Order: sequence, then C-alpha cells, then structure tokens
Amino acid sequence: MQGKKVQVYADETRPLLQGARLTTWELRKIGIPVTLITDSMAGYFMKKGKIDCVIVGADRIAANGDTAKQDRHLFGGGAGQKNRVPFYVAPPPVPSTCR
Repeated sequence: MQGKKVQVYADETRPLLQGARLTTWELRKIGIPVTLITDSMAGYFMKKGKIDCVIVGADRIAANGDTAKQDRHLFGGGAGQKNRVPFYVAPPPVPSTCR
C-alpha cells in the first residue's frame, strides 16, 4: 500500500452477497481495514467525502476496452460521477494463453 492509509467500504453486493461473504474476507485476510455497507449507502458516503475512489471488478473486457459487469455497479458509477469521485475498473488477470 506504499505507506498510504487505506480504509475500504465494501458493499454487500446483492443478491448473492459476494461483497459481504468474499470481498470483506479477502481484504481482512491481507490486513486491509474494511467496513461492510449496504449497496444503497455508497452514494451517501461519497456525498460525505468518505470515499476517494470507486473500484469495481470486471466480468469481461473487450479488445476495444469496453467492460461488462452486473448492473449494480451502474449506481456506484453514477454516484461517483455526481460526487466527482473517480471510478476505476480492475480487470481480472489475463491467462497466459491469451497473451
């Protein structure tokens, strides 16, 4: 983390609760402080200045750079834009057979 203080607000990610079950577990496992929030709380935390950036995963990335992810990230992206919070997509690792 290059000496930076990091606090993650992870949303629960309905309906399967991957954020609550997986994201929070993975972050805690590597020692990153994480607070679980409901999906609809992200905009509130952005408005209050508690969130510096939004990072989401991508299910697919096309050759032209277009990304595909489930609908729930549209809210985070829209709230981020409204509150001037940068929005980033973190792609999955590229398999060595695709390089």
